[in-house]
Amino acid sequence: MGDLLGIAEPDDDETLGKIGDLLARLISDQRPLPEIDAVRRLVKAGAPVLEHPVMDAVFDAFLALKNRTVSRNMYRSYESHVRLYLRPHLGRVRRDRLRVGHLEAMFEAIVERNEVIAEFRASGDRRKIAAVKWQRPVGPASLHRSKETLRAILRPAVDEGLLTHNVAKLVKLPAAERPKPKLWPPERVALWQRTGKVPYPVMVWTKEQTGAFLDFVVNHPLYPLFHSIAHTGLRRGEGCGQRRSDTHLDVGAIEVTNQIVQYGWETGQSKPKTPRRRARSPSTRTRSWYCGCSWPARTRPKRAWATIGSRTTWCSPGRTTARCTRLTWRTSSLG
Repeated sequence: MGDLLGIAEPDDDETLGKIGDLLARLISDQRPLPEIDAVRRLVKAGAPVLEHPVMDAVFDAFLALKNRTVSRNMYRSYESHVRLYLRPHLGRVRRDRLRVGHLEAMFEAIVERNEVIAEFRASGDRRKIAAVKWQRPVGPASLHRSKETLRAILRPAVDEGLLTHNVAKLVKLPAAERPKPKLWPPERVALWQRTGKVPYPVMVWTKEQTGAFLDFVVNHPLYPLFHSIAHTGLRRGEGCGQRRSDTHLDVGAIEVTNQIVQYGWETGQSKPKTPRRRARSPSTRTRSWYCGCSWPARTRPKRAWATIGSRTTWCSPGRTTARCTRLTWRTSSLG
């Protein structure tokens, strides 16, 4: 106890008071004294309380900060990682006592749960299948993202000198390789038609298949949107969020400065993922659509999205994908 009190300078009443408060809590809770070096780091960093919080409190503080400072989708990602993985396994651990072993045990438990989900789904037992109905296996990429979230949560404490190292950096996970795009040869098209299952996570149409789809939907009200995405490389949300003010028909170019983002069942606006403004040259038919010339009144939805200066603001990205999928099934050369 004397060693702890000796951390403070003789005339440093504030630090002496903090150490006294710490000792009072430890005696009241009948807990052992902390390591001298740990308390010294807290004093040096100017911590208001000379005791590390449990991870539950650290998670709450992190989410409160990110709710004010990051995009809505990024916050949703952080929140889901904390709620689904980090808090259940690490919430009761004190921040300075978090070790690689805790994290390895968490990831092992997640992988074991994946095996249970797969086993229950393949069991044929209705009760087991129902028990995991809304549960999805956690893939390698999600494990890595959860690890990066924890790393971001602990980084401020390391930067402030409250921790000597970031334990999340020390955990080794299997590599999460990005799926490579695959083409749609006739054999894979036949498999998809027969089973309804996409053979690989990322599938890419050939130029002939793209042309066949565009020919099939040429009279559809969303044809110019599909055409723009196919020929200019717009992302789905960028196409749906293209503004009139960023569409320069006199020079045949569009600027990508806005996108419609899907938040579950809701939508909102945000800046495009690509940090720079990109100029694209839409086709003549697409230009006429942006002018409003090829937008028949009968195709307009009864309830339009809020007007925010975009030509396609009523096009929810999710609904646009659903429409595209239904049209793909009806395209003779694809479905």
